[in-house]
Formats: sequence, C-alpha cells, structure tokens
Amino acid sequence: MKSDFLEVNRDMHRLIGLDGLRGILALIVAYSHAFGHLLGWNSSYRFMDNASFCVDVFFAMSGVVLYYAYSRRIKNSMDFVRFIKVRFYRLWPVHILTMFITLLVLYVGLGNPIPKWTKINDAFDIFLDASLLSAIGIFGPGGSINQPAWSISIEMWVGSMIMIVAFLR
Repeated sequence: MKSDFLEVNRDMHRLIGLDGLRGILALIVAYSHAFGHLLGWNSSYRFMDNASFCVDVFFAMSGVVLYYAYSRRIKNSMDFVRFIKVRFYRLWPVHILTMFITLLVLYVGLGNPIPKWTKINDAFDIFLDASLLSAIGIFGPGGSINQPAWSISIEMWVGSMIMIVAFLR
C-alpha cells in the first residue's frame, strides 16, 4: 500500500509530506515569536500555548529529512568527517554573517553591539557563539549575539549526532 504522506519525489529527493508539516510547524513558531515580541511573552493573548513543542517536533522531523538526504551518500562514499565538514560549511557562513549583521543592528539601534541580555560576557562566549557551541549547554548556559542562532547550533550538533547513528548502522 502506497502512502501519499511520505511520498518520495525521486527527481527532487524530498519527503513531500514532511516538507508540508515542517512548513506548518515553522509558521506556528514564526507567529508565536511575532506575537511574543509584539504582545509580550507572558501575555494572555498568545497565538497558541506550547508553541515550543512545535520546535521540538520540527527538529525531530528535520533529523529524518537530514538522514534521508544523506543516506545514499553515506552508503556510497561519504565518511563521517566529510559529513561534519559539509554540514559545518553549509551552516557556519550564514551564522557568521547574521552575527555581524546583528552586531551592526544592535550598535545602530541601541548604541551597544553586545547588550547584557545577549549573555555574552567575554571573548570565550563570543568564540562559543561563533563556533556554533553556545546553545549546546556543555560550556554553561551560553549566550548569543543573534538570539535565534541557538537553533542553528542545535541543527549542526544534534543533527550530526543523529547522523552518527546512521554511520554506525
């Protein structure tokens, strides 16, 4: 029995059903952030309760998509070190670019490129943030110049941990 939900488009190598669900989850999170910023995070006028659950489900589904996208390459020729390099160089340049843009925006808007609420206290915190390690929690709670960047850190390292399992299979 063929399932339309997990239909695979062989030309695009995509899981069509998961793309739609991930899109819906991303929209819920975006709306939640918009309402949180506009009305206050503790406002009783929330778009929905527990929107953070959508983030968790989105990351789990992204792990499945990541595995599917790389599974053929892993079986054929890609080793784990190369996989980490590919992931890092795909995510890191955008991360660094957004860090610099955020520093500029904070400086222009607030007169301070690293306000206290970023929880960046010293050069080591900047290093952790720049190397996608601030949100992992190994080195403490971790701050970030670009607050949404925690998700890129999680995508890089948790996604990589999921792929370790794939390489061990």
